[in-house]
Amino acid sequence: MILSTTLSTAQCWDAVVAGYSFTIAKTPQGKLYTAGTNFYGQLGNGTNGANAGSNTLQAVGNDTWSTMAAGDYHALAIKPNGTLWAWGGNGQGALGDGTNIDKNIPIQIGTDTNWASVTAGFGYSLAIKTNGTLWAWGENLYGQLGLGTNGPAADTNFPQQVGTATDWKMVSAGSQHTVAVKNNGTLWVWGRNEVGELGLGFNQIPKNVPTQLGTATDWDTAAAGEYCTAAIKTDRSLWTWGDNSAGAIGDNTTTNRVSPVRIGFGGSWEKVSNGFHMVATQTNGSIWSWGSNMFGQVGNNSLVNRRTPVQISNSNNWRVIAASANATLAIDATGNLYGVGLNIGGQLADGTNTDRRVLTLSTCTALGLEASELAADFAVYPNPVSDVLTIRAPQTASIKIYNMLGSLMLTRELNLSENSIDLSSFQNGMYMLTIERDRATRTYKVMVRH
Repeated sequence: MILSTTLSTAQCWDAVVAGYSFTIAKTPQGKLYTAGTNFYGQLGNGTNGANAGSNTLQAVGNDTWSTMAAGDYHALAIKPNGTLWAWGGNGQGALGDGTNIDKNIPIQIGTDTNWASVTAGFGYSLAIKTNGTLWAWGENLYGQLGLGTNGPAADTNFPQQVGTATDWKMVSAGSQHTVAVKNNGTLWVWGRNEVGELGLGFNQIPKNVPTQLGTATDWDTAAAGEYCTAAIKTDRSLWTWGDNSAGAIGDNTTTNRVSPVRIGFGGSWEKVSNGFHMVATQTNGSIWSWGSNMFGQVGNNSLVNRRTPVQISNSNNWRVIAASANATLAIDATGNLYGVGLNIGGQLADGTNTDRRVLTLSTCTALGLEASELAADFAVYPNPVSDVLTIRAPQTASIKIYNMLGSLMLTRELNLSENSIDLSSFQNGMYMLTIERDRATRTYKVMVRH
C-alpha cells in the first residue's frame, strides 16, 4: 500500500509516505513533517484527538531520520543509527513496544541498531534488518504477519522473526496482506486472499506463512494495496492482481484477477504504489494512475473510475509516489510535493480540507532547509499582500510563483538588495513562492488578498 523513495537531488522534500488520512514527508536533511488527522497521535507531535489534526506539514521534533512508513493509523521510522521508532494507533500492537497503548510521540522499539527498512498496513508492521531477516508484529487475523498463525488471538505487540530466511530484499504491507521480494528475485505473498490479492490462482483461502508466487526470479519490487497488489519485474514490466471492482488492475475490465496480469506500455515502469487505486511512474519520469476515483484520487480531473492507466501530468519529472487508500502524494525532481484525492483530514497538506481532482501543490515549509543552505536574511513581505510584494535577497537569485494547482504564474531573476513584484493582477488566494540560488531552494506560502 505504501511506497517510500528517496530523491537524492530534492530541494524541499525528498521522500513521502501516505497513511489512511495522514502524510509524512522528509526533507533532504532527514527532518520529518506530518499532516492530516491525528486521532491516535499518528502525527507524532505530542498531541492527539479529533481537533489535533493539521492541513499543513508540521515538524516531528528535531531528530534526523533515514526512512519511514505510514500505516492506516500508525507510523514507523528508522534513524541513521539503525534504531527503530514508532508512534500512533496501537490497538493491535502495531507499534511493537510490547503494549497496546497509543503513543503521540516517537518511541524507540527495542534496542537493536540494525534496522534497514519498514512498512506498515492496517494495524500491523514489518521490517527488514541489515542482516536480511524479516520481522513482523501487530494484527494477524488473516496471517498477514507470516508467522504461521492467524485469528483473533494471533496478534503480537512486539517484533517476531518471520521464518529463518536472511535474504529478504523488500516488503510491502497492504490492508491485510503482505508481499515481499527476496534478493534472488523471487516473489512471496501471505495474508488475506478474499479476492485473489495474493495472486496464487485462487481466492478465499488465506496464507499465514510466506508463499512463493510462481517460479519467476526476475521480480524487482512490489506494492500491496487495499485488496490488490502490483509488482514490477527487472525488465520494467508491470503486473497487477486482486480486486478489480473499480478498475485497479488496469486491464480495462472489472473482473477480479487471482493471478498476475501484465499491464501495457511494455517494459517502461519504474515505481508503483496502490490503495483502492494505483499510481505508477515510468522510466521517463511520467506519472500514471487508474482504478477507484471516488474522491478524484486518480488525478485526471474527474470522479469516474478508470480501468486503464492514464497520464495525469504533462510533466516528465516525477520521482517519488505514495498512494493511500483514497489519495496520492508525489514529489517532482525539484523537490515539490503534490497531492490529489481525499483531503477531509488535510492529508494533502495544501492548507485546506478540500478534495482535489488534479495534482495540487502542497505546502513546503522553509524549516525544511538548513540555515546554511540559504542565507537567513532572505525576506518576503508583506504577507498577506494586496499588490506589491517585496523580496529581499543578499545575492542574485531566481524566483518562481506557483498557484496551488502547481501552475507557474511568474518567473523572474532577482537583483541584489530589494525587489518589488506587482501581484495586483493575481486573484485572491494562496500561492507558493520559491527562491533558488546555487541549487538550493527556499519556499514560502504567500497569501494574496486584495
